[in-house]
Parts: sequence; C-alpha cells; structure tokens
Amino acid sequence: GAATVGAGLAADGDGPAWLHLDLDVVDPRDLPAVTYPEPDGPRWADLIALVTPLARADRLLGMSVTDLNTDEDPDGRHTRRVVEVLTEMLGD
Repeated sequence: GAATVGAGLAADGDGPAWLHLDLDVVDPRDLPAVTYPEPDGPRWADLIALVTPLARADRLLGMSVTDLNTDEDPDGRHTRRVVEVLTEMLGD
C-alpha cells in the first residue's frame, strides 16, 4: 500500500532529500482546485499515507508544494483542506 511505499522511499538512501509535491496528482474528486486535474489520482488518505514518511524523514531538507489554484476555490474549502493535509503530513 501507499504507506509501505512511502516508508520504503523514506528509508532509501542516506543523503539529503527535497520533497516536491504537485497537487495536480490528487484525484479531482478530492481536489478540483488545480490547473491540470488528473482523474483517478490518489485520494487524500493514500497521499497522506505515501507522503508522511517522506515529509518526516530525518534527511529531508525541505519541501515544495505546487499548483493549488485558488481561482478555482472561491469559498476556500479546498485551500483549508490542503493546509490540514500538510499539517497532518508534517506533524503538529
């Protein structure tokens, strides 16, 4: 599953790492507020399971997050969800 893959990737290698998360990958049923939505992408639960071990890895230097299209989120609910997900991934 996603958690096993994420843990394996986090453990692979010993040098510094940078994590780039492009939100276009998230299934548009969960996040339609992106520029290039990709149907059948991971749902939030799988993305959290995959990315959490990577985001919390000791060797992680930093993380970039791209393509939240706030023009497609007039009430801000998707933006709030992205912040909640990032908070969960990175830890409190």
